[in-house]
Amino acid sequence: MTDVPTFDPVGEPAADQLPKGGADPAEMDAPREVALGRTAEIDPSRPVAGFSTSFAEVYEGRLLRTGERALAYVSSAHAIVRVERLSRLAGFHTDALLRPVEWGPVQWVDETWRYAVIYAKPNGGPVFPLPADAIKPLSVDQLKTKIIRPLVDVLMKCREDGVGIAGIRPSNFYFTAPDRSGIALGDVLVGPPGAAQPNFVEPVEFALADPLGRGEGGSERDIFNLGMTVACFAAGHIPYRGYSDEEILEERMYEGSYRSLTRSLRLPTSLRELVRGMLDDDPQARITLDALSKWTEGSPARDLQRRAGAFYLKATEQPIIVSG
Repeated sequence: MTDVPTFDPVGEPAADQLPKGGADPAEMDAPREVALGRTAEIDPSRPVAGFSTSFAEVYEGRLLRTGERALAYVSSAHAIVRVERLSRLAGFHTDALLRPVEWGPVQWVDETWRYAVIYAKPNGGPVFPLPADAIKPLSVDQLKTKIIRPLVDVLMKCREDGVGIAGIRPSNFYFTAPDRSGIALGDVLVGPPGAAQPNFVEPVEFALADPLGRGEGGSERDIFNLGMTVACFAAGHIPYRGYSDEEILEERMYEGSYRSLTRSLRLPTSLRELVRGMLDDDPQARITLDALSKWTEGSPARDLQRRAGAFYLKATEQPIIVSG
């Protein structure tokens, strides 16, 4: 006859009833690390706060070749992953993006197949951790050197491919070092392009669309996203608190995006003309990547003049026109 297990008064197994080797049943039930091929492991018991998105949960990962800690973005069961963009972004030699290092399908703890993207782990937290109401504003110099200039280089490379990033928003930037000396854009690959974007950072025509069908867009859309993000970082808070998406859209369509935004937050004087150009509701009149690059090199925003959908440098009267 098999012995009936005895239990102590607090409901735990008696010592002589533990499995061989003395293992705790609770530990036996803990999820084991999930392998991504032979290159990385993901620990489902260690979610990472502040990084998850609408379409992915983020866990601690480890690169098997080096032992380095990493971030593992594990897609929800039916999320789209922009696989065709992974190798291209991984080849960008830039500090402006979290770098994808491994990716592929994994059999998750619930026995479903998911797609995982492993990123080199930043050593700082989110620049704007939600649901925080406010942060210490970033200086104009930080915005220029740590965010705008590096991302302009990335966007120019994307323009060569005829695609956009469709993931620039305040909550998707991370400090890459404990001293906050570096800033990088987070994941833009797990989930339909642009679907995780809050409506207020999107141009009106994209904000009106179903988030799942917004598509990648191009550099004009990314510049608008960047303009809204820069404004939030410069002001130190997110605009439109307490507004519904419908109310935000109605106000933007009536007032214009820039005027509507500046009703909700105050920008430094030195950024106003730049942000105004980045948030032009006419994509053909919006500041171009080339003009934005000129601004990061020292050309004052007041010297950028819109003419027939292009920006000009008054000093030279040479047009800076970019198609697409």
